[in-house]
Amino acid sequence: MSIVIPFTAIQAKFGAIDQVSVVTMQAVSGAGYLGMSSIDIVHNVVPLISGEEEQIEVESQKIWGPLNADATNFEDLSTLKISAACNRIPVLDGHTACVSVGFKDRGRVPDAQEVKEAMKVYTSEATNLGCPSAASNAISIFSEDD
Repeated sequence: MSIVIPFTAIQAKFGAIDQVSVVTMQAVSGAGYLGMSSIDIVHNVVPLISGEEEQIEVESQKIWGPLNADATNFEDLSTLKISAACNRIPVLDGHTACVSVGFKDRGRVPDAQEVKEAMKVYTSEATNLGCPSAASNAISIFSEDD
């Protein structure tokens, strides 16, 4: 589950993010064939997806990190604090993330409508470069309450 693209949009508009807390609820289909049996999760929530929390925390720091001096690798953005908790839930498809971010500059915190607008108008670097596989809209915003 990638949280990086929406955060990149938010950061581009409102400044550096330095803290992230994310709780995911991931469908049983994400466990794959060798994952848990669907019957094992009926009426349950599995409060740990082995390796997933570390992946979100470590990979996000790498993706957001700067290129090294030789431009051959990314450096971890160790100043970014990420805390993740990942849960497997009894639905067939879909992942959801409940996310909270903290900005380096605590002086101005955008409201929900401003954040939605920033994500709605965001264009990814891949799209700007004309990469053929880049999505025309990297982020989709839905306004329905449910």
